[in-house]
Amino acid sequence: DLKKNYITGIDLLRKFAQNWSNHKVITKWMQQLFRHLDNGYVANSSVPTLTSVGLRAFYDYVFLPLKFDVRDALLFIIDKNRDGIEEDIDFTLVRNCVDIFYTMGLCLTASKLSSLQAALSMEPINLELYIKEFETYFLSRTVTYYTKKSQIWLQTDTAPTYLRRVQTVLEEERSRALHCLHASTLPKLILVCQEELIDKHKSHLVHHQKCGMHFLLANEKLNDLKLMFVMFRQVPQGLAPMANSFQKYILNCGNSIIKAHNTTNKDTATHDNICSMIERLLLL
Repeated sequence: DLKKNYITGIDLLRKFAQNWSNHKVITKWMQQLFRHLDNGYVANSSVPTLTSVGLRAFYDYVFLPLKFDVRDALLFIIDKNRDGIEEDIDFTLVRNCVDIFYTMGLCLTASKLSSLQAALSMEPINLELYIKEFETYFLSRTVTYYTKKSQIWLQTDTAPTYLRRVQTVLEEERSRALHCLHASTLPKLILVCQEELIDKHKSHLVHHQKCGMHFLLANEKLNDLKLMFVMFRQVPQGLAPMANSFQKYILNCGNSIIKAHNTTNKDTATHDNICSMIERLLLL
């Protein structure tokens, strides 16, 4: 009926989640009413249990026909939430729909589920279907989204402003994942976000002429330098550009002090002058 009526977006998710809720009730009572079949005939044969048959029915007649539309609706709503358009996103609804993806993974492997409660509490749950049908697309969509956003932000933001924005994004993504996704997706999500938003742009941010690390050091922007350090250490070899830039800055400052001293005291170098130069070098 959902496919036939062309329901889309949030309405599709609500109806999809409601159908799953109703199906769980039906499956539970079917197993309760015919428990004697599970305990007798089914237990002594290779026939799947009533709970397994019930889950498989939802998988075949509801999940398979709708999985693409449901996935697209979920990804669309998440992107809108990232844009701040759907600020009041129904996290419970999104989580319920996402949960169905990895619950359906049971249908591919388990045929002797004793009850729905036992099925939903199985550990570890087979995540193969969830990863294949949702997580892979979600992470790919995330990469595409932040590839575009990072290019826009880099054109308008200074390095510190960009890094503060990224810090906020990572916090929001972590919170969104905890509310909506399976726990196994969180580290993968943070990894792709760090790669797209920090790792790919770390050299540009460090060496930016107007707001890069040399500018921050010269103007003693200690909080901004701390933020850059905190963000860059999250990615592999992230601190290497900072270390190289810091080394070059110190060398340039030291050479400038020595050059200025040699120019000023070319013919009148004294012990005091040399000590003053050394003190300035040590203050770097």
